[in-house]
Amino acid sequence: MRDVVKEGFILFLPIGIAFFIFKFIFDTLDGIPQPIIEAIFDRPITGLGFLSIIVASLLLGMITATVVGASAYGKMEVYIARIPFFGPVYGVAKQVVSSATGGGEEGAFNQVVAVEYPSEGIHSIGFLTKRMSDGNVMVYIPSTPMPNTGVLIVVGSERVTELEMSVGDAMRLITSAGVVSEDIKITGRSTAS
Repeated sequence: MRDVVKEGFILFLPIGIAFFIFKFIFDTLDGIPQPIIEAIFDRPITGLGFLSIIVASLLLGMITATVVGASAYGKMEVYIARIPFFGPVYGVAKQVVSSATGGGEEGAFNQVVAVEYPSEGIHSIGFLTKRMSDGNVMVYIPSTPMPNTGVLIVVGSERVTELEMSVGDAMRLITSAGVVSEDIKITGRSTAS
C-alpha cells in the first residue's frame, strides 16, 4: 500500500508544482490591471486582467513589427533610459530577457557550453555570453533549479567547450537538476577554434 501512495505522490507532485507556478504567474499578471478593471466595472473580474495583458502584448508585438512602430518604440526606450532609478533597471531587465530568449545579438544565450568550474575535472553547463578581445570569454553558469541565479565567470576560450545542445534543452537539464536529460558528451570543439 505504501508503494502505491508513493507512486501516486510521485505522479501528482509535478502536476501540483506546475499548477502552483502557473497560478502564481496568472495571479501576478491578472492583478496588475485589476485596479483599472475595478474602476470600470465596480468589481474585480478574475481572468480579465490576465487576458488584457495577453492582448496588449499581442498588439504591442504587432505594432512594433512595423517600421513606424519599431521607430516609435526605439524613441520611447531612449526616454525610458533617462528616468532615474527606473531606466537602469529597465535596461538590465531588457538585456536579461533578450539573452534568455535568444533575442538580440550581443550577449544572447545562444551557445551552450561546458567549462571546468569550480575546479579542474568538474564540468559546469553554462551559456557563452560574450567573446572578449583578449581571447577570454564570459560564461554565465545558472544555478539549479533556479536558472535566474548563477555566477558569471571570465575564462580563457580554450577552457570552454561548445555543446551540441539547444538552449531549451540546457534549461530543462538545469531546472530539473539533471533528471530530464540525455547523455552529455563533453567532447565538442573548443570555443577558441
